[in-house]
Amino acid sequence: MKNSIAVSILILALGLMLGWHDRQQLAALRTQRELLTAKALKLGFSSDAAQATKRKRPTRAAIAKLSITEVLELATDIQRLNTPDGLNYKAVAALNWRILDGLTAWDVTELKALLAEIRTLPDLNQQTRDLLRLSCSTVLANDHPQAALEMFTISPELFPEHNSMSLVCTALATWAKSDLTAAIEWLKKNPQPFSDYAKSGIISAVAEQDPQHAFRLIGQLALKDKNQTVWQIMTSAKTLDQKSAALAGLREYLPTIQTGDSLDYVAKSYLTLLASDMHREGIEAITHWTSESKLTPQELDPFLDGLGSATNSSETGQWIEWMRHSLPTGQADRRIDNLIHQWATRDYQAAARWATTQPEGKDREQVLHTIHSYWPKQDPAGKHAFAQQYGIK
Repeated sequence: MKNSIAVSILILALGLMLGWHDRQQLAALRTQRELLTAKALKLGFSSDAAQATKRKRPTRAAIAKLSITEVLELATDIQRLNTPDGLNYKAVAALNWRILDGLTAWDVTELKALLAEIRTLPDLNQQTRDLLRLSCSTVLANDHPQAALEMFTISPELFPEHNSMSLVCTALATWAKSDLTAAIEWLKKNPQPFSDYAKSGIISAVAEQDPQHAFRLIGQLALKDKNQTVWQIMTSAKTLDQKSAALAGLREYLPTIQTGDSLDYVAKSYLTLLASDMHREGIEAITHWTSESKLTPQELDPFLDGLGSATNSSETGQWIEWMRHSLPTGQADRRIDNLIHQWATRDYQAAARWATTQPEGKDREQVLHTIHSYWPKQDPAGKHAFAQQYGIK
C-alpha cells in the first residue's frame, strides 16, 4: 500500500478546499477528489477516510495558533508514521487536520515564511513537503485569495505543481465573491491552461449571490463548457428566492444558445434539477412558487419530473388533488398514476388512510387497487381481508 497515506491526506486537503465555504466547486476538482477517494478505498482505506472531507471547519477564535517550529514537528511526526503498510492513517489524518486548523490562524506573511522554509528544510521527504505546501495553499486560496494569486504569479515554485489548478480556481472563486471585476481581470492578465475551469468557478461563486448575473457571465467570459456551468448555477440555488432568480436567468440564457432537439432536452434537465430538492419546502410553498413563477406547460412538465420522485409521503394525497385540479387531464392522469404507484408500494398505510377520506372515484379506487396488487405475498390473509374491507375483486 505504498503512498496510501499520501493519497488519504490529499483527499483531506482537497475536501477542505471544496467544503470549508460550502460552495459549489468546479467539476474538475470534484472529479479529482472522487478519483483520489476511489484510489484510497482500493488501497484498503475504510470509508471514514473519505468521509473526513466533510469535517466542519473550526472558528478562527477557537484555533490554537501554532509556530513554524511546531508545524514542522507535526510534519516530522507524520513522516515517521507514514509507513508503507498504511496502518497509521488515522493518526496521520488527525495530525494533518491539526496542521490545517493551526494554519488558518496565520496571516499571509507567516504562510509565505513556512512555504519558504519547506523548500529548503533537508529533513523532509517529498511526500511530507508536498503535504505542507498543499496545506498552505489550501488556507491561502480560501482565506487570502488575492495574496495567494499574487504569490502564485511571482513565485509559482512555492506551490506543488500538481495543485496549481486547485489553488488558482479556488482563489479566484473566493475572490469573485468580494470583488468579481478584480478576479476576472486577474484571469485575463494571467491566462492558465485550465482557464475555462477557473471561469466556471468564478461563475459558480457569483451564482450563490446572483444567479441571473451568473448566467450573463457565461456569455461574457466566452465559456466553452456551458452545460456543466449551468448545472452548477442551478444546483447552487437553494432557497425559493434563489430558485426564482435562477429560473429568470435560465429563461434569459436559453434563447442565446443554439436551438434544436438537444437544446430542448438540456433545458428540461435544468428544470428537473431546479426542482430536485424543493420538496423540503412543502406543498403550500411549492405550489405558491409555481403560480408566482408562471411556469409554462413546457417548463412545468420537467419541473414536476424533478419534484415527483422526492415528494413527501405525508403530502402525496395533496399532490394528487393539486394535479387533478391544476393539470390537463392527460398530463394529470400520467403523473397521478406514477405517484400512486410509488406511494402505495412505499407507504401503503398512509396511502390507504388518504384513500378512505376521498369520495368514490378514480383516484381513490386506484390507490386501493394498487395497494392490493402489491400486498406482501407472505400475508395472503391480510390481502384477502383488505379486499373484503374495500370491495376489491
